[in-house]
Amino acid sequence: MDIEADSACITLPNQLRRHLGSIETRGPIVCTLYRSGDCSQDSTLRDIYDGDDNLFASGVGRNAESVRCQFRS
Repeated sequence: MDIEADSACITLPNQLRRHLGSIETRGPIVCTLYRSGDCSQDSTLRDIYDGDDNLFASGVGRNAESVRCQFRS
């Protein structure tokens, strides 16, 4: 699944929810994972940068329902 770094909130498809293993970024991009499907700030799980550990093993990928990616400044 490709996600643009345009700050749009993307609800993860059913097959990825609770099974997210990794996010690969190219360039100075940060992605934020959310527990809710609407990227609400109070449901923030974690910021993800390129090279982060396995998200499923750490538990974060089991709780993610949406993601927002943007270029780092």
